[in-house]
Amino acid sequence: MIPLIRLSEAYLIAAECAATPEEALEYLVAIREHRNCHMPIMATSSDEVRELVTKEFAREVIGEGQLFFYYKRLNLTTFFNGSEIGGTYEMLTDNYKWPLPDVEVDKRGSTNN
Repeated sequence: MIPLIRLSEAYLIAAECAATPEEALEYLVAIREHRNCHMPIMATSSDEVRELVTKEFAREVIGEGQLFFYYKRLNLTTFFNGSEIGGTYEMLTDNYKWPLPDVEVDKRGSTNN
């Protein structure tokens, strides 16, 4: 069986789309309680909610490669470094575009996407 989407991913999407930070926190707290993590979290702005959602998503898909597409969708240029506490990586938005294979370039006649 291959799941299309995890329930926790649905909760993260709901938190990301929530109208208020309070509503988003309800979804995030539900995920964290299911993981037996009862530490309180706070967010008063949409930027803080996005940071919390990003952290939870990174925990959810660790080692699967899906985080790249999350960062790409949000066009993030700075994101957390998983190997050191408080560290960040810088990403150029051009690095989100993969080069076309030679076969595609030959058929299209150019390298433009």
